[in-house]
Order: sequence, then structure tokens, then C-alpha cells
Amino acid sequence: MNVNSEEIMEQIRAEISEKGLSADMLSFEDIPCRKPAQSTSAAKTLEWLGAHCYIQPYKQLAGNAVSVFTKKVIRRLTRFYVEPVVFEQNDFNSNVVSAVSSLTEENRKLAERISRLEAENAELREKLETKRRKRK
Repeated sequence: MNVNSEEIMEQIRAEISEKGLSADMLSFEDIPCRKPAQSTSAAKTLEWLGAHCYIQPYKQLAGNAVSVFTKKVIRRLTRFYVEPVVFEQNDFNSNVVSAVSSLTEENRKLAERISRLEAENAELREKLETKRRKRK
């Protein structure tokens, strides 16, 4: 099956012209993009995750009056679909942050316990070595 991309693009352009749409109505610049956490520290990354786990279902509208009105209409028509997805994503994000926080705390406790046990182990080995020397 051959796909003629030029023909498809021509159909899209014709449909855009028929509907009277223009490039200033909506663009990728209208969608803000957050930079991900770029930290080597687990604590700082976790702090960033906690601060950015909530997603707003809608962003501030910008543009001329016609484009803002059009965007508001589209927003109203898609609300039933967008809001539940965003709320579920927010719940998921919140639970992930909570789980990672718990795991980080458990990891810290285990690291402390390992350090303590290694110190006790070294102390016991030294006592054992001292007893062996006394026997000889």
C-alpha cells in the first residue's frame, strides 16, 4: 500500500482553507513546557517532584479575542474528557511522590542500620582476633 503524503497534505491544506483557520489561532508556543529536574541529589529531585506533581487542567489563554473565544469553546467541549484524565494523573503523581518519599526514608534507615551493623561486626572481629592471639 502506497501512501501519498503530498496528496494528504494537500487535502489538509484545502480543509484548513475551507474552514478559514489561520496559524495564529493555536500554536505549540501556547503549550508551556517545563524542564525536568536536573539535579544529582535525590533529595533535591524528590523536592522538585513534590513541587511539580500537580498539573493544571487548563493553561492561561493568550491571543486575540477570536482565538481566545475559540479556545474557550474547545475547552468547554473537551472538559468532560480532559479533566478526569488530568485529575487521575494528579492522583498518580501524588502517590508516586509519596511512595518515592517512603522508599527514600526506608533507604536512609537501612543505610544507617548497615553502617551500625558493619561497625558492630568490625568490633566483634577485633575481639575475636584478640582472643585468638591470647590463646597462642
